[in-house]
Amino acid sequence: MTINKICFYNRWHNGDVFSGKGYMQDLIRQLPDIEFSHSQVNKIKTMGDMPFTHLPIDQIPVTDSHRVSASEDTIYINTWVGGYKDFMFPNEEHANYPMLNRMWMYIYDRVAWYLDRPIEHTTNLFALIPTTDWSKFNIAPALAWLEGKGRIALFCNGIAQSSQSQLGTMGEIIKNLAQIHPDVSFVCTTKFSTEWFPYTSNIYFTDDIFAEVEGGDLNEIGFLSTKAELIVGKNSGPFMFSHVRENIANPNQAFLSLSHRPSDSYLMHVIGFPCRYFHYSREELHQLTFYLNEILNGKGKTHNAQMQILD
Repeated sequence: MTINKICFYNRWHNGDVFSGKGYMQDLIRQLPDIEFSHSQVNKIKTMGDMPFTHLPIDQIPVTDSHRVSASEDTIYINTWVGGYKDFMFPNEEHANYPMLNRMWMYIYDRVAWYLDRPIEHTTNLFALIPTTDWSKFNIAPALAWLEGKGRIALFCNGIAQSSQSQLGTMGEIIKNLAQIHPDVSFVCTTKFSTEWFPYTSNIYFTDDIFAEVEGGDLNEIGFLSTKAELIVGKNSGPFMFSHVRENIANPNQAFLSLSHRPSDSYLMHVIGFPCRYFHYSREELHQLTFYLNEILNGKGKTHNAQMQILD
């Protein structure tokens, strides 16, 4: 039977699903005659701008132990990075852009073999950073909230889903920064108590901004990230959805990645991306507050357009 379908599947978290989006977009571009589908355990809206149908995960005849396999007329591609640990360098635990490229070029090879046709490979990592079609999502609440706002800092401060960080919701850090920078609107993806704290007029929560949004707000938060000058996160959830090409291409955009290893950050080993990108591995609150204050004051600089590791 001729293979004319490809199904991407992922049984893990939202960030895991998003990690391969740029490569899925590239394969769809290269294979216009193939019918694409996707299957996951999360809300299908996370990939709501992608041109494929969605299949229930219990209809997928392969498991996480498979990588790229074929059954009847369909190639099944496991997009979970946990199934490709051997593409990581020693002592790495999570994906970064170079690792994703090695993993997906292997996937490209297998797909080319099954289809018996060439598939263009590339090591141009920037070209494979995903884009998001914001028109497919409800960004009206973000546009309404943005009216009259000046500087914005987005804190993806939820609990990391794969043990990347133990920093918690960072409430005390954010409250201190809100007091120091009253001209900055601090937007947080997870709520914390601001009771009895007088300096909360510039702290906002995405749960409130997107209260009327249905089906999850990860992409809506991703849109809001394009209007922020600083994006802070733990390589999990909403922080991953802010890694879109327009942010990475913005020299005025600063990221601060928080996780136990610098290699957890997408931009590890990468040189030449325009954005300012920082990584902090420790969990010392005073030191972290200092670095965040420095970045907001414009004093933090990346070296030779590569990620700067903060000690």
